[in-house]
Amino acid sequence: MEETLLEFRRKTEAYRTMNAELEILGVKLKHYRVDAAMEIAEEYLSNDKLNTIGIVTMQMLMQASKEPTWKQYIEDLDLTVIGETEVLEAAGIDPETPSYEEVETNEFIARFSGD
Repeated sequence: MEETLLEFRRKTEAYRTMNAELEILGVKLKHYRVDAAMEIAEEYLSNDKLNTIGIVTMQMLMQASKEPTWKQYIEDLDLTVIGETEVLEAAGIDPETPSYEEVETNEFIARFSGD
């Protein structure tokens, strides 16, 4: 089966850059590599706004695909962090990408909590 240009880009170019826009189960979210997500989180901690950061799981996405309120909640987050490799698998992301390893090892949580 020949993959489309979009699938190819999603697996390569987007995951080598700092950010990728994903749509999983009809829910749109932006995914950032850990270095970029940490920079954004640090900026949020130093501004005067109440920014929201959410760790997105497959259970949340399944709920969002059924309930518009959940979908809106996820899409309105200022920063989404993928919390399970199953989410990347649902997006068709190759397990060999750096993002996959970052999610698998919970690198954002470890760095954000100072571990």
